[in-house]
Amino acid sequence: MKLFRRKALVASVGYGFLRLGGALVSLLPPRISARLASFLVAKIGPRLSRHRWVLANFSLLFPDRKAAEIEAMARTKWRNMGYVVGELPHLSRLARDLAASRIDHYGVAEVLATGKPSIYISAHIGNWEILARAFAAIGVPLASVHQPVAASATNRLLHHYRVSGLENIRLLPRDGVSRNLIEHLQDGWSLLFLLDTRMKHKGAKPVNFFGHDMQVSTLAAKLAWRFDCDLVPTFCKRLPSGRLVHEIHSRIPVPTKESANRADWVLAVTSLIYSKLESEIRQDITSWLCTSRRWDKSVYRQNNIKFR
Repeated sequence: MKLFRRKALVASVGYGFLRLGGALVSLLPPRISARLASFLVAKIGPRLSRHRWVLANFSLLFPDRKAAEIEAMARTKWRNMGYVVGELPHLSRLARDLAASRIDHYGVAEVLATGKPSIYISAHIGNWEILARAFAAIGVPLASVHQPVAASATNRLLHHYRVSGLENIRLLPRDGVSRNLIEHLQDGWSLLFLLDTRMKHKGAKPVNFFGHDMQVSTLAAKLAWRFDCDLVPTFCKRLPSGRLVHEIHSRIPVPTKESANRADWVLAVTSLIYSKLESEIRQDITSWLCTSRRWDKSVYRQNNIKFR
C-alpha cells in the first residue's frame, strides 16, 4: 500500500511539473515554442538509447546510403520530433488554423451529413498529434486509438492536450479495444488509427512494409468489412516553411466483398492500407517517428544492421 501511494505521489508531482512546463511554453507563440523544442530535442535525441533504433530503421530502409547520411537523416528526424513536442500546448489553436489549409479529397462534410461513420488511417509523420482535434474542428465525432506511453504523468498530459475541452473526441487505448470500437461505430462515431507500428499480440499478421514483413493489426480492415466503412488516409504534414497542412485523401479502393472470403479480403485490404502508409512515409521520411523496433530482430540481423 505504501509503495502504491508513493508511486501515485511521484506520478502526481511529475504531472504537475509537466503541466507547469507546458503552461510556460503555451505563453510563447506556437512557432517560437516549436523552434525552441526542436533545437532542444535535436541536441538530446541523438544521446538517447532510442537513437539506435532510428539509425537501424533508416539503415534498413536505405541500405545504399552511407553511415554519415543515415546519421544526418536521424538528426533531422529528432528536429522534426521537437516541433511536435513544442506544438503540443498549442494543439487547440493549431487545429482551428488548419481549417484554412485543409485539403479534402474525400468530402468529409458530405459523408458526415449522411450519418455514416468512416475509418481514418494515418501514420506518425508530420504532426500526428493534431489529427483528432483537426477532425473535431469540422464536427466529426471521433474515437482515436492510441498506444499509451509508459510514464503515467506523460499519459495524463498528452490526454489533456489531445482532448481537453472537447466532447466529440475520445481516446481509446490500443489493447483490448475491439468491443469499444464496435460500440462507437454503431453509435455513428468515426475512428482514427495510427497504424505504422509493429503489433505484438497473437492476432497480428505479417504484411509487407518497406520490403519486409511486419506484424500488424488487421482490426481496421475487419471493422471496414463488418460495417461497410470507407477507409480514408489522412495526415497532418509540415511544409518546408513550417506551416501545417491537413490532408484528407480519397478513400482506399477495396475489393468487392461479393463472394469474397472474409479472411482473404481482410488481409488484402490490410496490405493496401500499409502500401498507402509506406508511400506517404517515404515522401516525409525524416519526420517519421521510428524510435522503436518496427520489424522482427531477425530482419535487422539478416541485413547486417546493428541495433544494440
